[in-house]
Parts: sequence; structure tokens; C-alpha cells
Amino acid sequence: MLRSLVGSEMCIRDRLYGDAGWTDPPRSTSALAQISEAASARDVGTRVHGLVAQKLLSQYAGPGFEPELLVLLSHLMNEHGVLFHKAKPVREAATELLTPITTKIRPAAVPLALAPLYDGVSSRKWEIQAGALSAIGRLVKSKKTKVGVARELRSVIPVVSDQMSCTKLQVAELAVETMREVCGVCGNKDLAPFVEQIIGSVISPDVVGSCVHALASTVLVQQVDAPALAVVEPLLLRALSLNQTAMRRKVAVVVSNLASMVESALDAAPFVVRVLPALRASLERLSDLEAKSVTATAIQNLEQSEITLSRYGVLSQSAVEGVLCEICTAHQVPAIETPVVEFVAGMCCGLVGARAFEEKPWVECILPFLEVESDEVAKRVCVGVLESCSFKAVRRESAADLEEEGEDLCNCEFSLAYAAKTLATNTRLHLKKVMAVSTMTPS
Repeated sequence: MLRSLVGSEMCIRDRLYGDAGWTDPPRSTSALAQISEAASARDVGTRVHGLVAQKLLSQYAGPGFEPELLVLLSHLMNEHGVLFHKAKPVREAATELLTPITTKIRPAAVPLALAPLYDGVSSRKWEIQAGALSAIGRLVKSKKTKVGVARELRSVIPVVSDQMSCTKLQVAELAVETMREVCGVCGNKDLAPFVEQIIGSVISPDVVGSCVHALASTVLVQQVDAPALAVVEPLLLRALSLNQTAMRRKVAVVVSNLASMVESALDAAPFVVRVLPALRASLERLSDLEAKSVTATAIQNLEQSEITLSRYGVLSQSAVEGVLCEICTAHQVPAIETPVVEFVAGMCCGLVGARAFEEKPWVECILPFLEVESDEVAKRVCVGVLESCSFKAVRRESAADLEEEGEDLCNCEFSLAYAAKTLATNTRLHLKKVMAVSTMTPS
């Protein structure tokens, strides 16, 4: 796993530990184990050398080392970690280690990396909070991982915004800066002028009303997707909590306007999960007929997306691991190490959760970890895992066949797309001879 760094494990041991105080390290111990031992040593010099070694590995090791990046990240975010060590050289080495870790993370692994970073943001140590926020900021700024962060905005924004009111000034300022970077990921030009107001509404509720009013009167031109909705979601939820009839009506107008610009129902997930229940609760409390009518229309628009989203489920880590191992065995792919299998399966689970069933991200997160000579075989494995996971993720309600006479010509499910538009998704087609034919699609 480490040989892509300098050629062999012997070289790693000699190159990285020559100055670490190990005159004759035991050859039975792997280089990776010695690195971990050095990084947790009591001696400051040895510990710094261990952290530097981890930094070098993070920078230069091959794909097989990527699962270890998550382990290193978890250790750094631990409250017993080294980001707040009493020795300054150790703290500096730990801070420098964060940069190559976040740089090496691939887009599909962003959800896996965010989990320990969320723990770091909620830590009681401000040094860890600052380190976690800086790491999130680097993931946002990186062209490679920006796509992965965009898929996770719904969870990133609440975590970052909570620290904008932190009593530690350094953390609060860093949270505001990170929040600007995070909101910029949505890439929607219609919403760009409101980013500062949305950020300000988190700190000062006084600007919520003016921001919602401006949004309600804005003519939207650009198509709206999930990241854009995730940016607006906290503002609308805060506005609904103000318990003002006029404000609730404005929120319903904004929701209707945004929903009308959503091309794919899957992009409406941020609103369906939290905004839709809030709108239903608001409808029950409203007495103004006109406001109730506007709110009911907004609810009806989101309920169409809710029906589509309800057909998609999530896959467990073990289920995806089983699919991966099964397809690799079928194509005679050499056995993959268990940590790598778990890492790849975790990335695939994230793609399923984000309803990202395009071929490119699946190939990017599986192909580098396959040791096969033929690119064609590797491509078939990637496509096979994608098709199997996408099939298992869709909840199918088997419709009972009507007992009608006639010979079956076709009884199947199909999907149909034209250009970038999805016309039918997993639609059942049952044809009988000498029967009238009609097709009804859920989309």
C-alpha cells in the first residue's frame, strides 16, 4: 500500500526514520505502524518526525493509502490529539498535516472526510474547531473536491453557521469566512447578491425580513439545483419561525418561485426534508385565506418532488461491500484489501445518498483501486457496481398484474431520456397482444 511513495517499505523506513531516533528499528514492524508509533510518542522530536512522515505519505503515496487519510483526520480531530499540544513544534506539524490530507481527498470521499471534521467543529477545544473549519474551507476552495462539498451543503451549512456566533473571536471570524466560501459553491448567479444577507441573517435576525422580501421580488432566470436550495434553506426556516403572517406568505412565494426553476425532482431534496414540514405546520396556524392559498400552492409543488424522492432509499455499507466483492469476483479482479473495500464502499454509499447515478463519479471512485491489466475490464466493474447499486437503491412497488386475456408481448421496466431531460424513470411497460397501449410514468 505504501510502495508508491519511494519504491519499497525498507526505503520508507530508512528515509523517514533516519533522524527519528531509531538506530535499529525492528524489521518485523511495518513502516505504517512505525509512523503511527512515532506520531504518538511522548518525545517532542520523535512526534514531530512522525507527523512529518505522515505528511509526506499523504502527499506522495498512491490510492491505496487514501483510507488511511481518514484515520489520520480522525486522530487530528480527536480532543486528545495534537492540534492543541503544549509543544509549539507539534502543533505546527499537526496543522501542516491537515493541508495534504484535505488536498488528497477525492470528490466522492468528501462525505467520509466531513464526518470527522464535523466532530472537530463541535469540539470543546478552539484549536480543533479552527483546524476543522480551515479544512472545510480548503475542501471548498479545491476545484477537485468542490463538487463533493456541493452535494453535502445541506449538512455543511448548519455546522459552519453554528460557529459564527462562537465566543472565541478567531473561530467566529473563521466560520464567517468559511461560510462565504461554502455559499459560493452553489454557483447560482440569481442568488449570489443575497449571500451576504443570508450570512448576516444567521448573526442578526433583523435582516431576515428584508432578505426574504428581496428574494420574493426577484425574477429567477437560472436553473436552481440542490446546492442553491441548501443555501437558501436556513433563511426560510428562520423566517417561518418568526410567526408573522406576511413573512410566512413571502416564504411560500419564494419556495414556489424556486421550485418552478428546479428541473429534476431529486434536486429539491433540501426543501423536502425540512422546508416542506415547516410549511405544513405554517399552513395549520394561518388564518388569512390568501396566505393559506399561497402556502398550499408551495406545498403542492414540493409534494410532487417528495413522491419522487420517496422512491429512492439508501444502501448500507455492508450491502455495497457485498456488491463490490461480487462483481470483482465475477470479473476475476485480484482481491482488494479490506480497508480499501470499506473505503470504496463508503464512497459509493455517499453517491447513492446524493442520488448521483452518473457514470463519471463512480468510475473515479472505483477505478483507481482496481489492480487489473485491461481498462475494459475495470470499466465493466465500475459500470456493474453502479447499475447494481442504482437498482437496489430504487424502491419498487410491484404492481399486481391485471388478470386479462391475451398473450404477453412485453413486461419490463425502462428509463428514457432526451438530451439532459429525464422523460421516464424505472417505468413499467406491460404489453399484451390485441390490447390498447398506454404508458404512465411517475416522473
